[in-house]
Amino acid sequence: MTKIISERRQRVLARETTLGAIHPALNGPGTATTLRQERGEALRPIILGPSLLATLDDLKREALLTRWQREFTR
Repeated sequence: MTKIISERRQRVLARETTLGAIHPALNGPGTATTLRQERGEALRPIILGPSLLATLDDLKREALLTRWQREFTR
């Protein structure tokens, strides 16, 4: 798995946002480790790529991209 965000930054995500953290070394609320314990195999990574947007109509695609940009520019 390619890590886009460092462990330190993911710790901040888990603590201060609703996005959560996926780094396997992190535990506690807002982490994938805790969610996997609660949800089991229902928690899977989303593969980022063009296929993510392929089934969205123009309005939903624009809303998703706007929200994505807003969350990652905070």
